[in-house]
Amino acid sequence: MYIVVPLLDIFLGQDKTNPPEDAIPWLDAQKYYKYIVYLFVPLQFVLIFEAAHMTTIIMQETHRYWDFVGITLSVGMANGIGIVVAHELGHNRELTEQWLAKFGLALAGDGHFFVEHNWGHHKNVATPLDPASAYMGENYWIFLFRSLFGALKSALNIEKNRLKRLGKSQWSIRNHVLQTTLISIIIAITLAVIFQSWWVMLLLLVQSFLAIHLLELVNYIEHYGLARQKNQMDAMKCVPRSILGIVTVFLIIFYCFNCNGIQTTMQTQQDLINP
Repeated sequence: MYIVVPLLDIFLGQDKTNPPEDAIPWLDAQKYYKYIVYLFVPLQFVLIFEAAHMTTIIMQETHRYWDFVGITLSVGMANGIGIVVAHELGHNRELTEQWLAKFGLALAGDGHFFVEHNWGHHKNVATPLDPASAYMGENYWIFLFRSLFGALKSALNIEKNRLKRLGKSQWSIRNHVLQTTLISIIIAITLAVIFQSWWVMLLLLVQSFLAIHLLELVNYIEHYGLARQKNQMDAMKCVPRSILGIVTVFLIIFYCFNCNGIQTTMQTQQDLINP
């Protein structure tokens, strides 16, 4: 994933062609593209179920720890891409797509992302209120843990305030963070009971960290050093050109997130502001 796919991307190049404007309505009406994205979420569950099955057999019969490491890394990377898919699904208002987004995020153990990204990050990006925006000069590992706990805290506050306006308790089942957390717990307990192995729980925990780690790498690269002017929320202060050179190195290393086959694009926020 970190070597073969990036090299293929570099060798094959980018697809810079765009469909003509008059073809957009027809393409939007095609269910094929929507169902392909939908399919990724159940495939995530199948992957985790089979990984739990294989882990149980390997650790009970052969004790080949490197096999367990390989399985865990594979599932973590796949669910890292799954977070990106859920991110796109979560931007839509259709109930089906929102629940698919929640389920996909729950499989990666990152359910609160559904709330924080859509109602926190979009509003507060490139301000001190956004845990997903890295400060200029901030170490990645410091950013990682600040973002992890900051995003969860923000999501809980957002849901608390939303439910308060609706006259509901923050512990209501309508709490999106609570919903995704319960899904994650139910999946973990179900797999642990089915396969009766604590290795399954370890698999789920480590793959979750790996998946979230990949997401936070993207956040770090996209928003590093960006700062919006106070009281001028549409004015952006972009990072110096020298920083863009560092980002380019990261983009090469993690270029798998921009592969043509996956159709998932990772850009720096500077690129989006100054095309």
